[in-house]
Amino acid sequence: GIAGQITTSGGDTYQVDAKGLEVDQAFIKGLIGALCVDQITNNYLTASKLDGDGTTNDASTLGGGEYTNMEHYWDEGYGYLYGYNDLHTGGSDDNSIGVAEGKGVLLNKYLKKVNESNEPGIADVIYDAFKLGRAAIVAGDYVLRDEQAAIIKQKLDMIIVYKAIDYLSGGAETISSGAEREDTFHGLSEGYGFVLSLQFTDYFTNSEVDTMLDQMMEGDGFWDITAEELNSMVDQIESAVGVSAS
Repeated sequence: GIAGQITTSGGDTYQVDAKGLEVDQAFIKGLIGALCVDQITNNYLTASKLDGDGTTNDASTLGGGEYTNMEHYWDEGYGYLYGYNDLHTGGSDDNSIGVAEGKGVLLNKYLKKVNESNEPGIADVIYDAFKLGRAAIVAGDYVLRDEQAAIIKQKLDMIIVYKAIDYLSGGAETISSGAEREDTFHGLSEGYGFVLSLQFTDYFTNSEVDTMLDQMMEGDGFWDITAEELNSMVDQIESAVGVSAS
C-alpha cells in the first residue's frame, strides 16, 4: 500500500507505486501500441492516408531524389518499426541493417523477441511486406499495396498479443509456484503496458482494455492479484484472437 522500492528474490530492485505497478514499464510498453503500432497500421499504412485527395502519388512535378507523398507516408510507417538509429551520436544501434535487430526499447525490440520465440519468421514476413508494398506504390498497384498493409497490420497486432499473453501467463506461473509476490511485479507491469496496447489492435476496444486494466489494479493490485485472474485474461485474449497464442 506504499509506493517505493522493492527487491526481488533474485536481488533485482524496482521502483513501484502503491499497487506494485512499475510505472515506467507500463508507460514504455503502452507506447509500443499507442505510438508505434497505432501510427503504422491505423495511420500511415491506411488507404485513406495513403490515397489522400487522390494526388498523393503524382510524381509529375518531382525532381531527382524526390518522393511522392504516398511514398513518404509508407516510409514513415516503416520508420516507426525500423527507424531507431543512434549512429549519429557515436553509437552502433541501427535497425535499418536487418529485419529484426531488436534495437531500442519499443516495437523493434519485441519484434526480435517474438521472431525468436512465439512466431519464428514473422520478421521476414513483415519486412517483405514493407518492401513489396513500397514497390507496389511505385508501380501504381494499390490493390497489392493494401494487401501488404493488411499483412503488416495482422503481424504487428500479433506482437502485442503474444507479449501480453507471455507476461500475464508468466505472472500466473510465478504466483502459482509460491515465489515471493514481488517477483511478479516487473513482468506484470510490462504485461499491463501490453494489455493497454491491445486497444490499438483489431482485437480489442478501449472499453474492453480498460476493464482488464481495472481488474489488474483492483484491491491492492499486484499484491493480491491471483493466478486464476491472470489466466482468465489470457483466455480472453486468446479467444478474441481466435487462436491459442500461448
